Amino acid sequence: EWVLDYEELFKKLDESAIKTLGDLGRLNLTKTGIDPLRARPQHAVLNSDFSIAFNLTHGPAVCLDSSSNISWFLGGHFHHSAEKDHEGNIWIPGVDYESKYAKDLGVRDDIICKISPQGEILFTKSIIKMLVENGYRGYVLGDPVDYDLTHLNDIQPVLFDSKYWKKGDLFISFKTGSTVLLYRPSTNKVIWLKRGPWLNQHDVDIIDSTRISVFGNDVLRKKYRSRFPDFYVASNNNLYLYDFESEQITQPYMKVLDSLEVKTPTQGLCEIQPNGDVYIEETDRGRYLLVDSVSIKWQFAEQNEANKIIYPQWSRLLVLNKNDVFID
Repeated sequence: EWVLDYEELFKKLDESAIKTLGDLGRLNLTKTGIDPLRARPQHAVLNSDFSIAFNLTHGPAVCLDSSSNISWFLGGHFHHSAEKDHEGNIWIPGVDYESKYAKDLGVRDDIICKISPQGEILFTKSIIKMLVENGYRGYVLGDPVDYDLTHLNDIQPVLFDSKYWKKGDLFISFKTGSTVLLYRPSTNKVIWLKRGPWLNQHDVDIIDSTRISVFGNDVLRKKYRSRFPDFYVASNNNLYLYDFESEQITQPYMKVLDSLEVKTPTQGLCEIQPNGDVYIEETDRGRYLLVDSVSIKWQFAEQNEANKIIYPQWSRLLVLNKNDVFID
């Protein structure tokens, strides 16, 4: 168990650390610090020394050691996923409020951020700029410009070479355009890009040397900050498998997801296990599940003393290998 000391964190929040005041409607930051009632540590990465690194959901990025002391801290706006690459660096989405696109267009300029194990920012890249530089200007700027233009929600580092990608590449998901792409930072090239059939998806994962999975929320989104809720196109969420070799998309878990009414509109993640089972976090409904293609293995939803569901914040399924070492 790790416990974040919010008072200690507040001491680190000076003016240079708070770079997100233009978006306080969504953030957990105020001019005086973080609201501990709303601040949610998200998608913690477990390291071999039992330290954990995470973002504070539209707030700073933080690393706690095995005794819950703050090892490092990065002020700013970080959000959604946190994933380790083959060198042990952590990739976390962020926002650049000082960029040309943010200032000229008044949009939230989502960026990918590479952070060292010691808490140094090694690399950043705007999703808008990435698309423009790779010939997708009309794709990202051709429609009426919404404030939440790209809404980056997952960066999945590639850990091995295959015919279709190289170690060090990144699979990137941004839901505003229902888009998943493969990006090569070493050459600044978008290698592959696909829009749909998933809608407003979260969580792209690599299954093997030819396939990826995409957790499709399959909802239609209203305009940013609309008073109207999202609504479903499909009956429930779906898990899509894309095969680069055949260029085919399958949905082998559709039946079980429909039978369990897995339906998280705005978040959610899944992880296909080596035996084909799928771990699912149904975030907006507070449920965790393990399923195969036809049935459920287990499920639970934690509740507090007031009998209210505890809101999960991007969990991980950890298993022990034969040497009693955690792997995810």
